[in-house]
Amino acid sequence: LNILQADLSGESQDLVARSLAETARIDKLIRELLEYSAPLAHQVESFDPIESLRETLDLLRHQGQFESVRIDDRCSDTFCRVTMDRGRLVQVWINLLLNAQDAMQGEGQIVLSSESEGQIVSVSIQDDGPGIEPDVATRIFEPFFTTKAPGCGYGLGLAVCQRIIDESDGTITVRSSPGKGTCFTVSLPC
Repeated sequence: LNILQADLSGESQDLVARSLAETARIDKLIRELLEYSAPLAHQVESFDPIESLRETLDLLRHQGQFESVRIDDRCSDTFCRVTMDRGRLVQVWINLLLNAQDAMQGEGQIVLSSESEGQIVSVSIQDDGPGIEPDVATRIFEPFFTTKAPGCGYGLGLAVCQRIIDESDGTITVRSSPGKGTCFTVSLPC
């Protein structure tokens, strides 16, 4: 399709562009389904989860995300290191950050915060979006549950996040009130 697109013009080029977009959407869905049903082997390492969150945020900013979103980084530097697959935690951060951006429709503020208690580090991502209704919040981690329009989400992102955190002996929770934003907190053992 990419080769064909370069050789075409007008309506034909538009049709190829839409085909590429739909192919990418299908690819994403299949990858999410595969990840949910049969996670790949993990490369476990010890690393700072706050540092990985900041690196993820930088990565997303370089990709043009968060142009109209203010990020308030209140995370404290920690000496806690978690032992898990770094790429999978980055996947969790990406999902939570992009969900926050989507909830605010691309404009608003995200507050990042952290705290350590004993051998547990907790990282929170709080948005100032419209919040989540209580009946929705109780189902938010269910596979295939989504409030997004058809074709915009498949209800696997948060289910995959929960699986990743559970496999690392951690927890992921949501706190939200309609009209007051949403806060996801990831807690992991040091």
